[in-house]
Amino acid sequence: MIEWAEYLSFMEWQPEDSARLATLDWSHVADQVTPQFYAKLQTITALDHLVKTHSSYPRLETSLKAYLSDLGTPPVGPAYLSRIRRIAEAHVRIGLTPDWYLGAYRLVWTAVCAAVDQQAPTDSSLRQHLFASASKRLMADMVLTVSLYQEILETSTAALGQAQATMAAVEADLNQQAVQLAATAEETHAAVGHIVETLE
Repeated sequence: MIEWAEYLSFMEWQPEDSARLATLDWSHVADQVTPQFYAKLQTITALDHLVKTHSSYPRLETSLKAYLSDLGTPPVGPAYLSRIRRIAEAHVRIGLTPDWYLGAYRLVWTAVCAAVDQQAPTDSSLRQHLFASASKRLMADMVLTVSLYQEILETSTAALGQAQATMAAVEADLNQQAVQLAATAEETHAAVGHIVETLE
């Protein structure tokens, strides 16, 4: 995973961004965005199949509302990192690939910006700063999720490789034991035959 504090510094996240976002009613944003988002997802066969196979729309709507309602908080701290990791892990587990995630998140981004626009002040400078802060917040989540996607997939690939190597070693050992047992059985059979011949 990327060094998160360094990345936030690169993205120019400031305490003022948190203050601006805290002025918005994110629960209202969540109520607006969530039904729009899942109405769109239901029209995409691959995504609709994932939802119905691994979860349900009511359950995911609850999760998305909770996520959106929390966008007024800064993208820092163990709780934040843990929450985004759980999101990435869930997406990897159900087979949601990064391309679908990014496409879906664009829908969230667009809908959030439209909802924020309704609450933004009329002053053009204040509006500009507010949208910049919202964009930073959304970008932070998107980048971190994709970064964790990559980390989880790399870990899974390494674990799979290790498991395959272990299974190959076990198989080779079993084959060797089978060869040795066969040789021992052949030697025993020959020895018994020799004893029988001697007794005769």
